[in-house]
Amino acid sequence: MMTETTKILNWKNGMILSAVSYVMYMLMWMFLDANTFSQVCTMMVSDFLFDILLCFVFTYTSWGFCYLLFRYSPFKVSYHWMIILAGCILLFNNLVAFGMVKLFACIWGGSGNTLTDELINMKGCYTFAMISTFISSVYANAFYMKTIIEARNEKQALELALMKEKEIALQSQLNSLKMQINPHFLFNNFSTLYELIESKADNACDFLSHLSKVYSHIVRNLSVNLIQ
Repeated sequence: MMTETTKILNWKNGMILSAVSYVMYMLMWMFLDANTFSQVCTMMVSDFLFDILLCFVFTYTSWGFCYLLFRYSPFKVSYHWMIILAGCILLFNNLVAFGMVKLFACIWGGSGNTLTDELINMKGCYTFAMISTFISSVYANAFYMKTIIEARNEKQALELALMKEKEIALQSQLNSLKMQINPHFLFNNFSTLYELIESKADNACDFLSHLSKVYSHIVRNLSVNLIQ
């Protein structure tokens, strides 16, 4: 299913999805938490870079987990299992978010910086995790559904081509059989005609007349496979 030209783990698409995740993250805080969003103007460049880095981490983590699930799961071709896989991806991202919060707490601790505290608290990380999970899951599901449909269409095309090849082979065998039958048919009838000429000349004329009609019918219907 995977080819050199079409891969789910594409760096260009990963950067686009990460940017979309960050935009959705900012829009969510703008509409749902005005107090947090109001602090954006006071954030430093390093804070924005930290946010973007989190988006990249969660997007590529969930993206890679999507790839592993769809590639190695035994039920990867079943559409309804994608819901279960999406749940697994969400759980995995939340576990990553929990681990990152604990890691940041160990690194920075209680620094007293409200912006930094807001960046590394549970709410922020879980928001990143859920948004990245949603976007990467939609992308991965769409990618694999497209891949499955293309593989199914390719299989049908190959089966159709195989059926045509079998039909051509059978027609060739039938034509070859016809070419073998005609000489035998003529030889047997000419032998019979020769015997009639020697023994029963009157019957030979009738036989020759019937033979000409039969062979005329065969020539006219040479391309017809069904004899009526």
